[in-house]
Formats: sequence, structure tokens, C-alpha cells
Amino acid sequence: VDDNAINRLLLQKLVQLHFSCEVISFEDGPAVLDFLHRRLQGPSPPAHTIVLSDVHMDGMDGVELTGRIRQKWDRSVVSIIGVTADHTAAVHELCLGCGMRAVLLKPVMGPQLYDTMSYAIRSDTESGGCGGVSADVPPLSD
Repeated sequence: VDDNAINRLLLQKLVQLHFSCEVISFEDGPAVLDFLHRRLQGPSPPAHTIVLSDVHMDGMDGVELTGRIRQKWDRSVVSIIGVTADHTAAVHELCLGCGMRAVLLKPVMGPQLYDTMSYAIRSDTESGGCGGVSADVPPLSD
């Protein structure tokens, strides 16, 4: 989910390049919440649901979206990976603290995306959905 159409397209293409999965993109948080409600309440929910969310969006930002998702589903049901151009430690801590599984820095590169999504899938199946990681991020200062 990203309010920028070019960013949505780039992430969609990167995911499709590295994974054999269904990719659905959304412009805003409310659309994602509606989709998740319909999809996860259905008769056969997917084995893994990963939401890649821009952290800074107009309207409902990625942090608020994560909070709303976490009110209904825990990490074992939906993994959320934040995507941001903000390289500050405070933003990474905020993202992980609100319930995101990981944080990717823009511009997102294929190997970084692959490693982070693979981590999210492994964590969901191996540990019941605990933990969080800030992908490829050296120690940062505010």
C-alpha cells in the first residue's frame, strides 16, 4: 500500500520478480483494511499475508494502518513490512514498536525485499509470529 502510484508499481514488480504469489496493490489504508477483512474472514484464507506499507502516507499512515490491523489480527496472521525513505532510528523504532515485522528503506532493492519477505514468512511459520527486524539498516542516529 502506497499513496504514490509509481512506488506501488515498483514494489509490485519487485515482489512478482522474486516470489510466486498474488500481489494486490492499494492506494490507501482503508482499502487494505476492507480487503483484509473480506479475505481473512473467507472460507480459505491464504497461508501467508504480507502487507508492504508506506510509512508516510496522506490520510491513514502506515503506523495507524498497522495499529488497526493489529486490533484484529496478530503477526501470525498478517505480517506488515514498513517501507520508508526516512532513515532515522526513531522511525524504525516506531515502526517495529507499533507491530510491523520489519522496515525496508527506499529505494527498495530486490535482494533486500527478498530477504525481508522470506524472513517474515519463516518467522510466521517457525515462531508463531514473534519478532521484528530492520532490514539492512546500520545503526542510525536521529
